[in-house]
Amino acid sequence: MAQLVETAVKINPDDKNSHLLLGFAYQNTKKYKLALEEYEKARSLMTPSEIYQFENIVPILSPNEQKLYQQLSDEEKEKVRKTYWIEKDPFYLTDENERLLEHYSRIAYANLRFSRPDKKIQGWETDQGKVYIRFGNPKNRFRTRPYIGASMNGTRNPLVHSREFWIYPDFTIKFEDEYLSGNYTLARDVRPEFDYKYIFEELIKKQPDNFQMLPDSMLFDVPVEIISFMGDNYCTELEFCYCIPTEAISSQDFERKEYRIKEGLFLFDYDWNLIDSSKSEIWFDSRHEVEINGEKYLAFHEKSIVQPGTYHYALEFEDAISGKRAAVHQEAQADTFMTNRLQLSDILFACKIAPGYVRRNISRSDFYILPNPMRFYQRDESVAIYFEIYNLSQNQAGETQYKIEYRIGPDYQSQPVWRKFLKNVGFFRKEGEVTTSYIYSGKKSNEIHYQNFGLGEALKGRIKLQVIVTDLISDEVVQKKEFFQVIH
Repeated sequence: MAQLVETAVKINPDDKNSHLLLGFAYQNTKKYKLALEEYEKARSLMTPSEIYQFENIVPILSPNEQKLYQQLSDEEKEKVRKTYWIEKDPFYLTDENERLLEHYSRIAYANLRFSRPDKKIQGWETDQGKVYIRFGNPKNRFRTRPYIGASMNGTRNPLVHSREFWIYPDFTIKFEDEYLSGNYTLARDVRPEFDYKYIFEELIKKQPDNFQMLPDSMLFDVPVEIISFMGDNYCTELEFCYCIPTEAISSQDFERKEYRIKEGLFLFDYDWNLIDSSKSEIWFDSRHEVEINGEKYLAFHEKSIVQPGTYHYALEFEDAISGKRAAVHQEAQADTFMTNRLQLSDILFACKIAPGYVRRNISRSDFYILPNPMRFYQRDESVAIYFEIYNLSQNQAGETQYKIEYRIGPDYQSQPVWRKFLKNVGFFRKEGEVTTSYIYSGKKSNEIHYQNFGLGEALKGRIKLQVIVTDLISDEVVQKKEFFQVIH
């Protein structure tokens, strides 16, 4: 198809439809850069009204979003549209926005396939065009021919219209050609469960559009946990702790114990303005290998320095050999750290924490940390944690003195009500909470600590950990409560 259309474009380079069709062909063969070039050429040949419809996001918004969008000024609409496509980009590691290109392709296909020039109806205005633009090409489709139905109570045999079924993974849409004109509209019925116009209108309230760039077999999950630490100049250090499953990149050379993978970290403010990004090709070796809940992972962590607030982030990976990908797109909260009161950082849970090779481990980068973002531990394993204390008071000699108390025990609040009741009346033994404490002194207002806890045989299930820090000079107290899982 692409070869045929390339010839057509050479013959008539000013035909926008040829460029649209060629862009559609390139898009479907994953030649995204070439597809974007063809869509830009087609756009340069369009009228202002055609450009508006080509870039319009209304056909893929929910009904409520459509109402709000239509009330905006042109300038506000442009800002919303720009933000919309930034948010919808499925993979920031690539140079192109695959979701935007898919939208262009769907618009192009709908107008080329479903338009009715004799009626002056554009493809995006038809029922089939609207469904295609939102949900793309169905997994299967088939059409039935019109036929004469069975007679009913002596009446004339009714004509059963030609029908077309579009089958998607989670739903089916039915169209019918009521007047045998080739114009298929959403099948109507007095019963709501068979009225496909009603079904479509209800569907897009919950699922305005659908897009999946890669099949499930080419995707893998990466557990991520974000830890907030205090940075310099009132900034916050966000530590992104993650684990890559080795099974997902099993195509790599495991005999050499070296793995190469592309990584990207992209940080946006709350309004989706890009404020920080990094792309790299990282090498993992056996030192990063951990086993969590019976599965093998490569553990790693990466830092980003931001102002306190709420952010959108994208942490993405691509196996350099198999092409498998992972993309974690979520919100991140950067905590606020004050300089005039005792504070604790978040608690970082790890499979292993060890001091580095420097004489004095004075920063987090001096430690060898293999994070455990899932917080799953076996009974025979140690629970490793890392945290930081800020703004300790100093006496006249510039010295600090503080106490750290650790409390570990079952999380009774997460247990069923019936089990908590039976424990309270003595039917089940109520396991006790283990408490340990240490007193420290130093000469720095900010301190770093790590600890390894051995798990007793009685501990299992969801476990509560409390870290309580008491400044013995100012009597200030601060604490953090976290949970982890002990598995059999």
